[in-house]
Amino acid sequence: MRFLLLAGFSFLFMPVHSQKKLLIIGSSTSTCYFGPSSFDNCYVTRLQKLYADKGQPFLLDNRAVAGDNCYHGMPLDFAPPTGRNAPRPYYNITEGLAANPDVVLVNYPSNGYDTYSVEEVMFCLRTIRKTVNNAGKPCYITTTQPRNYPGEDARRKMAELKERILLEFGTYAIDFWTELANPVNK
Repeated sequence: MRFLLLAGFSFLFMPVHSQKKLLIIGSSTSTCYFGPSSFDNCYVTRLQKLYADKGQPFLLDNRAVAGDNCYHGMPLDFAPPTGRNAPRPYYNITEGLAANPDVVLVNYPSNGYDTYSVEEVMFCLRTIRKTVNNAGKPCYITTTQPRNYPGEDARRKMAELKERILLEFGTYAIDFWTELANPVNK
């Protein structure tokens, strides 16, 4: 994952006259709330350290909220379908873009994906990315990450989402699955 994060954010190494700003919207993985054994092992902390060590520290606007799902990050004018969350004030892409980031990272790796269809997750991710791109900013989408959902169907759906994200977003996708997945449970 370290290589992918470095390659994915190579824009930070471009000579500039001002410090770059990274906006993150997402859920607990980006808040460093669940998963890593220590805050220092969180991908956000590691990313900041990596770029600081390279002499390119960046400003971080981290609007991730533990438990959020892709619907929470949708643009403010989005009307969710019945039974789905509305965009969360302040933590959605519209309000994040109002802070004028240089680049956006979207990290909704699993919440709700046991019940959401693959198409609706992809719709949310496409909509968020299109909103960012229409604002003239690059947008990186992380893949799903392994999660112990009960049932083979949910685990299969998570793996399918990972593949679809990598295929559709290409060089703007960051693989959070491969290094974490247990080959037995894929």
